[in-house]
Amino acid sequence: MLCLSQGVGYAVRALACLKVDRFAFVADIAEQAHVPPAYLAKIFKKLSDAGIIESRRGPGGGNRLAMSSEEITLLDIAKAVDGPDWIGECLFGARKCEGPDLCPSHVFWEIECKRITRHLKATTLAEIIRMKTQNELVR
Repeated sequence: MLCLSQGVGYAVRALACLKVDRFAFVADIAEQAHVPPAYLAKIFKKLSDAGIIESRRGPGGGNRLAMSSEEITLLDIAKAVDGPDWIGECLFGARKCEGPDLCPSHVFWEIECKRITRHLKATTLAEIIRMKTQNELVR
């Protein structure tokens, strides 16, 4: 079963706690999102480098969304946290999966990668936040 990395999961949970108009400290977000603070600080550095969040040091500083949650996709988050090759080229992790060295699942994986990428690109952080809110109301 393919799933996004733990780092991406942590990033999504933490980003769901941030706002565009208010800075928050990593420690506060980590507590709210149930993410280890030191790990979240590393994730936030990657998200900041990707332009997803804005980080500011000092009094009145912290982290905030650099754009609306409607503009941030799960694909943006996955690429920021795990890099541009986050999905992998071969389902079996082969170093060389091309030409005569194609693995038995090459065509299947190529099609699925495109499908997964399209879905993640179409899913926004705002949708995740709405889903989280609805689930909390049900409890």
